[in-house]
Amino acid sequence: MKTKQQLILFATITMLTTLLIPMFIIGITQAADPSDWYMTTEGVLDTDYYDLYPYVEASVDFGLSRYGEMIDSETNVGLEYAGVRDPFAAPAGSGLVSKLPKNVWINGWYIDITYNHQSWGRRNVWAGALFGDLTDYGGPWIRVDKTYDTSYSTETGETFKKPGFEVDESGAVIGSTLMYGGRKTNGTATTGDIQVLYDGPRKFVAMVSNRIYDYHQPSHTMLALVDVKLTFIFDKVDKQVVILKDVKLLDQPKFVMQPLTIEISEGESMVEVEIPAGLLIQFSNREEWDLGSAPEYTSYAHYYTAGGVDDEALDTAYNDDWTLLPTLPGNYTLDGTEMALYGSEPTSAGTYDVAQIVSNDGNYVGFVAHWPSVSDWTVNAGDDDIWWKRMVAADPHRVDGTTEPWLAPLTVGEWDFILAESEELGVPVAEQFRGVSVYGVTDRNDGDDADYGSTNVIDTEAMYQLDKHFNPWSLVDAVTKDIKDTSRWWDEFTGPSYTFDPVAIAVTDADWDAYGAFSERVTVKATGQLIPRSQYTFTPSGLSGLTSGVDYVVRWSSDVWVETIDYVDYGTGRYEWTTIGRDAKTIDSAGASLVTASIKQKNITIGLAGADMWDLDITMQMPSVMYQFGVGDTKEDYKDVIGRAALNDNWCTNWPVTSSNMIGLGGPVANMFSYYSNDFTDAIYGMPEYSVGSPYSGMITGLACWQRYWDNIVDGPSWNVYSSYDDPTVGYAVISTYIDKNGTEVLVVWGHFGRDTYYATQWLHGNAARNMSPGIVQLQDAPPGLTSIILRIDYGSDPKHPTFCIPECLGTISETLWYHEGTDVSNPNKGGIHDP
Repeated sequence: MKTKQQLILFATITMLTTLLIPMFIIGITQAADPSDWYMTTEGVLDTDYYDLYPYVEASVDFGLSRYGEMIDSETNVGLEYAGVRDPFAAPAGSGLVSKLPKNVWINGWYIDITYNHQSWGRRNVWAGALFGDLTDYGGPWIRVDKTYDTSYSTETGETFKKPGFEVDESGAVIGSTLMYGGRKTNGTATTGDIQVLYDGPRKFVAMVSNRIYDYHQPSHTMLALVDVKLTFIFDKVDKQVVILKDVKLLDQPKFVMQPLTIEISEGESMVEVEIPAGLLIQFSNREEWDLGSAPEYTSYAHYYTAGGVDDEALDTAYNDDWTLLPTLPGNYTLDGTEMALYGSEPTSAGTYDVAQIVSNDGNYVGFVAHWPSVSDWTVNAGDDDIWWKRMVAADPHRVDGTTEPWLAPLTVGEWDFILAESEELGVPVAEQFRGVSVYGVTDRNDGDDADYGSTNVIDTEAMYQLDKHFNPWSLVDAVTKDIKDTSRWWDEFTGPSYTFDPVAIAVTDADWDAYGAFSERVTVKATGQLIPRSQYTFTPSGLSGLTSGVDYVVRWSSDVWVETIDYVDYGTGRYEWTTIGRDAKTIDSAGASLVTASIKQKNITIGLAGADMWDLDITMQMPSVMYQFGVGDTKEDYKDVIGRAALNDNWCTNWPVTSSNMIGLGGPVANMFSYYSNDFTDAIYGMPEYSVGSPYSGMITGLACWQRYWDNIVDGPSWNVYSSYDDPTVGYAVISTYIDKNGTEVLVVWGHFGRDTYYATQWLHGNAARNMSPGIVQLQDAPPGLTSIILRIDYGSDPKHPTFCIPECLGTISETLWYHEGTDVSNPNKGGIHDP
C-alpha cells in the first residue's frame, strides 16, 4: 500500500508539473480586476408598495461590467432573481460551483467588421466582451494575432478562443506573455469607466463605451472604426433590464476607406451593390443561460423569431419610423458567402424576437427580446460551437435545443447592417445603428415549452414586462381614453359578494393580469393581499365566491357611469385627479386650469383637483394624493428610507388614488407626484442628488434619444439634454405618460421653470386667436408608441406670445420623426432621430 501511495504521489507531482510548465508560457489567471470595473444594482419590487401587481413581488438584481457584460465579477451577480436563480452567474449568491466556473460564463456582445482599406486591402476586425473564453475570464482587452502565437499561421486562426497579448487603456499592445480572458479582439479596443447617468429610487441608467480599432501589425498603426455604446435602463420595480445598443461610425480620414461590394437578391437574381467607404457590421448579443435547479442547472428554450420556418415574431409599435438604419436583406452575399438568413427589419410593421428559457424544474422563466428582429439567431451556440464567432446563413439557426432540457442554452441574436457616410441606393446605410435587447427573469406562471409541456407559450408575466417596452401605454391613449379605460372606482365590502355600481368593464380571465388591461382588483382590507381572479367569480355586474365575513377592498374601471350633478350618462373617459404641488407657486395652478380645460375639449371629464402633500394648516387643507411616511410635513416626510415616494390608497369611498387616472402639474422639484413619476417616464429631470457628476444633472433628458455623445456639448443644451438655464429666451417642458405597477395611469406636464410649465399647458390648450391648434388635439394623431415629448418654448422678443416646437418625440426604446401640421406652421416636423 505504501508503494502504491508513493506511485500516486509521484504521478500527481508529474501531472501538476506538466500543467504548470505551459502556465509560465500562457498566463491563465490574471490579477484580480479592479473593483471599479464592476457594479451591482438592486431591484426594489420586493419592498415596494404595489399590492395590486398581479404577480409575485420579487426583485431582480443585475450586475454590470465596464465592458458591457451583465456580470459583476466582484459580487458574482448577473441577473439574479429573488435571491434564488441567476442564469448569467449561477448559482444565485456569491458562491461558485465546480460545474459552472466563471470561465464558462459566456455573456456579452460580439462585433465583426469587414471593410476595404486602400493600403491594407480587405480587412476583417472582430471584438467581443463575453466575460469568459472557457479558459479564463474577465481581464483587460487582449489582442489576438498570428505573430504572437506560433500554433497557427493564418489570420483565419485569429479567433476569440485563442490567447493574445494585453492591451493598455490607450489601445496599445503592452503584453509579452500570451494570456486568455473574456475581452478580446484581433484589432484593438479601449473602454471607459461605467458612467452612471441616473440612480434614482426606482430608476437606474448607466452607459458603457467601447471604441473598436483596426490594428495594422506591420506598421503598428491603429485606425478607429466604431464606438459601441450600451445604455442600461433598469426600472428597479421591473424584472428586466433594457439595453440600448448603439454602434456609431467614427469620422474616417480621407482616401482610407474604399468601396465595399455585396450582392443582394433582386427577383430571382443577385445584383451587385457597391457601398462607398462603408463598414459591413455583424453585431450580436450572446448569453449562456444556467437557469435550472441544482445540480443539473439545465433548461428548455425556444426562440420566437421572424426569420424561422414559422414566423413567430411579436408585433411592436416600433416600426421603421423609429430607426435610422434597418438591417440588411436576408441572403445577401459577401465574396460569395451568404451572410444573413433574414432581413430587412424593421419594416412598416414592426416586430421583435424573443427567446424564452424555462428552468428544468418548471419554476422560473428567463427571456431575452431583440428589436428589430434579428438577421441570425440560435439557442444552441454552445453545442454548435458558434458562441465565439459571427453567424452566417449556413450556420445552424436553432429555435430549440437538440435535446431538452440541456446545459446550457446559449442564445445569439445578430444584426447585419452597413455603416457609411453616404447613402447608397439598393441597401440601407447610415452612420449609426441601434438595436435593443431586454433581459428578464420571472416566476413561471403559464409559460410553456413544447419539450417540457405541450406547446410553446410565452409566459404572461414575461409578456406583461415586454408589452411595457414594445407596446407601451402612449400619449395617444392618454388623450383619447377609449372604452378600455374610462373611469376608476374604489369601495370596501364584506364577502362573499359585491355588486358593481357602475358596472365594470369586461376583461377576460386571460387578460386579467395583462399590462394595461385595467381589470378589477380585490384585496384583503387587513393585509393588502391581492386575490387573484381564479379565486372568485367575476361578471361586469359584480363579484361572488369570496370568503364570507372577510372585509375586502375592490377597485374597478367602468365605461358606463352617471355624473352626479347633471345625471348625464358618460361613455368617455375621466381623470380622477389633477394634482399640483402643495408648496408650488400660483403659476402651476393657472397651468392646471388650462390642462383640465384642454382635457374637457376631448370630452374627457375631470374628477377632483388636489395637492401632492397634506397641509397642516386646517384653513388650507384640500385632498392630497401622496403617502406620508414621516410625522412632519416636509418633502422628506413623503419619502421612505431610500427616497421612494408612494401614492395614497384612496381619498374616500368610491374615489381611488393609486390605480386611478391622474394628471400631474409642475416638475419633480415642485410636485411630489411628479417626483414619483420621474422614475417611470421616458423623459426625466436629472435630480441632482441622483445624477452626481452626470450630464443629466439638473437637465431634462430623453432616455431613448440616439445622441450618446455628451462630451461634444460645449455651450448650452444639445440633443438629449436640455436646460432653461442658459438662455432666458428659451425654455423646455415635458409631456409624458406611463402606467405604474398598480395600474395607475398618469399624464404629467412640467417645465424646467414655472414659466415653462405654464406655456406647456397653453400649448396643450391651444389658442384660436393665435391660430394655435391645441396640442391635445395634435397628440391624438401621434405615432403609436410615443410616450413622451420634450417641448421647446421660444419666448424671443415677445415672451407673452411664445412659439413652440418639439425637438424630441420619444418612445421607450427609440425616438422618431413625427410629421404633423400645427405645432409651428413653419416647421411641421416634430422630433427626429438625432444621430450626432
